[in-house]
Amino acid sequence: MNFGEILRKNRLEEDLSVNKLADYSNVSNAYISKLENGKRNFPSLPYIFNIVAGFKRHYKEKNDNLSNWSDFVETDTAYLLDTFLNADDSNLDEEQKESAYDLFDSFYEELLNKRLSYNKTISNDIFQNKVEVNSNGTKIETLNKPYYDLAWLLTQKEYKVFFGRDFIFEPNIYDPDHLSPEEMFFYNTLNSEDLETIYKIIQVFLENKYSKINDSERFFEEVTNEENVKKINFDIHEFVSDIHYEDL
Repeated sequence: MNFGEILRKNRLEEDLSVNKLADYSNVSNAYISKLENGKRNFPSLPYIFNIVAGFKRHYKEKNDNLSNWSDFVETDTAYLLDTFLNADDSNLDEEQKESAYDLFDSFYEELLNKRLSYNKTISNDIFQNKVEVNSNGTKIETLNKPYYDLAWLLTQKEYKVFFGRDFIFEPNIYDPDHLSPEEMFFYNTLNSEDLETIYKIIQVFLENKYSKINDSERFFEEVTNEENVKKINFDIHEFVSDIHYEDL
């Protein structure tokens, strides 16, 4: 099979959309589509490495619930790279193919270091959840407030909080003569008592499902340490009150 055919086969087998693979690999969805449709020749190594790195990210997410997830990720990644390099339309000689494996490892290491360096520059914003992260986790934007932090949203006093338009939270709605201009439009505003109750319910739910960190600032410093990003080598038990995950 040609490169594009191999790419399409593996993408579909992994149930990856073109857009998601494009996000993961930092390669445009238009280019991926053209490769799959045979409208582009065998790509250069940087493009191949980016696409393989995108698949590797997907493999990590797919297997992260397994205790030996890294074995599956490395095996699947190596197999995919080998298949790409040996596609029927490959223009690489044997020497280039042999060196490509080490080159990919260096490329991937550099890619992780770039991500780590960027995250470290905005680590204070990340710790405060003052970020906007897309659902794939591939794009991060800093914000002036932690708008996506549910705990902040339910406890802040600066803004009104809504819950769709399916409920009436304003009692005066039943007595239109006494409606204020604000009540006419914002009858779906949760009051402080509602917000406090919702916050407590969520806390109870999360404490029963997940481990709670005793010192979040210290934990954040440890887990984002450059060495620990690549391999967790600190005692997690020191930071959490109750561990629910057997594989820890």
